[in-house]
Amino acid sequence: MMAYWGVKAGKNCSFLGRTIFRRYPETTIAIGSNCTFQSSEWSNIAGIARRCMISTLKKGAVLKIGDKCGFSGAAISCAESITIGDHVLLGINVIITDTDHHSTGAKERRENTGITSKPIVIGNNVWIGANSIILKGVHIGDNTVIAAGSVVAANIPANVMAGGVPAKGIKKL
Repeated sequence: MMAYWGVKAGKNCSFLGRTIFRRYPETTIAIGSNCTFQSSEWSNIAGIARRCMISTLKKGAVLKIGDKCGFSGAAISCAESITIGDHVLLGINVIITDTDHHSTGAKERRENTGITSKPIVIGNNVWIGANSIILKGVHIGDNTVIAAGSVVAANIPANVMAGGVPAKGIKKL
């Protein structure tokens, strides 16, 4: 399926269950080496709610995933740019999206206008806890841990534990 969708992947990636890829024309999905995608309910005892879903949404979008990353039922939706560093772990059912997907105004929603997107950068050695949501325009620094169930709507520095709705720094690591 990766070849069909034009997804580039490094060596030794493993897929437990079927990961869903959707690559919009003239976009890039590049996955590093030794990444693991757990997309089957039996592949993670914590309870995956859906298959991994990796998608680009509009012309020019670039989604890059580093080496030795792990995903369990993650949904990654890229309209502009998402960069995920090396050794990043996503707990079950994490959502990462660099776009609103729709406007907040009723008229704009009907007309499918007013949609904004901003790049996301996730540093190296980041752990994002189960059921967290990473929203557009966010930069998460290296070695940071995001607590389970967090909504990350603003930048999180390197070497901290952050959590909450919205996520904020809890302590230095």
